[in-house]
Amino acid sequence: MNSSHPFSRQSGIGHVSIFWAIIPMVLFIGAAFYGYTKQVDAETARDEASKAVADHDALRNKLSERERQLKAITQIVGNAGEFETIIPGLPSTKAYTNPKNLEAKLSSFGNQLGIPGAIKDLDSSLNLATTKVKELSDLVAKEKAEIATLRTDLETANQTLAQVRQAKDEEIAKALNEKQQTERNLDETRTSLGSQLADQRTKVDQARKERRQVAEAAAKKESQWKRELQGMSARVQAMADRIKLINSPSQPDGMILESSEMTHLAWIDRGAKDLIKRGMIFNVVEPTKKGYKTKGRVVVVRVEKDKSMVKVTKLADPMDPIVRNDLITNEIYSPGLKRHIYLLGRFGAPFTKGEIKKILESSGNVVFDKMTPEVDLVIVGRKLLGEDAPELTATPEFQAAQNWNVEIANFNKIRDFLKL
Repeated sequence: MNSSHPFSRQSGIGHVSIFWAIIPMVLFIGAAFYGYTKQVDAETARDEASKAVADHDALRNKLSERERQLKAITQIVGNAGEFETIIPGLPSTKAYTNPKNLEAKLSSFGNQLGIPGAIKDLDSSLNLATTKVKELSDLVAKEKAEIATLRTDLETANQTLAQVRQAKDEEIAKALNEKQQTERNLDETRTSLGSQLADQRTKVDQARKERRQVAEAAAKKESQWKRELQGMSARVQAMADRIKLINSPSQPDGMILESSEMTHLAWIDRGAKDLIKRGMIFNVVEPTKKGYKTKGRVVVVRVEKDKSMVKVTKLADPMDPIVRNDLITNEIYSPGLKRHIYLLGRFGAPFTKGEIKKILESSGNVVFDKMTPEVDLVIVGRKLLGEDAPELTATPEFQAAQNWNVEIANFNKIRDFLKL
């Protein structure tokens, strides 16, 4: 049944309200916009993630390069040690150079070279060390120049002495020739004027007077040349004494002041002012026509300023005790002289090189590690080990000692004066 009412309901979209048609369209547009926004956010997040990964890789590479650098520095500098971190939770490491250890090493190095403690960086320490080495090299060069000058002066003095001797010999020869000529003239005059002997006696006397005057003049000149020669010899000796020992090891070093056979004690005339030390050993000798006779051995047990007490440790003959005015000797001691000693060769136990050096230095001597012109005594040990080891007499040190007129003593000759 059809109705013609104007408000009657009709079927189809044309009969649906416009509001319900717009809602789906709005929802669709909103969904599309939301999806687009999420897609943009996702792409932005991927870009940031890629950038973060790149930054992480760059930082990791940078850290790896720094670690490689630290390892290289540690291999060169050393002084690795524990280094505490300032970042909480981060463990400390011992793999790299510790700044405190390096600073302490530089400070110790600086103190040994006299470098101020305030200088702690490596470059400054090395620069000052180089300066110190140069100063020492300059000092050595200066000492060598002074030695060369001294040798030149000595050579000049020797040449002057030779000239003086030659001039003296020429003057003496001239005076002798004049004397011989005068005598020949007198003989000829005596022969030719025999008939006029009385008159010629005056001439003969005059000739004899002239001869005496010539002889006296010759003697006077000879005496003058001798005095000049003695002066030149004294000058040469004085210059030679500057480079020789004060006292040869073969000469006596002191005298027994008094002795007690009962207590086996004695006093010697050497004390602290003569660099005497407790424990020093001396041979006691007695002068004879054939040289020195060894009577025994003593060791210093007490030292005073001008004298020392010694104990008799050995007697060559119990019936010949040590008495007053006997002499004492020690191959490595000179009164008041600090010996400059160099140990050449190999030394075995118990007298190792280090032990010998310790004993010698405890007696006031100076032991050098190298052969220098300052050395005045070379103690020769045994030949070094090895097939290629040269004889000690062929070593540069031994040759230098001979060229410099340095005293050379075999170790077996002085070992009894060492005290362990």
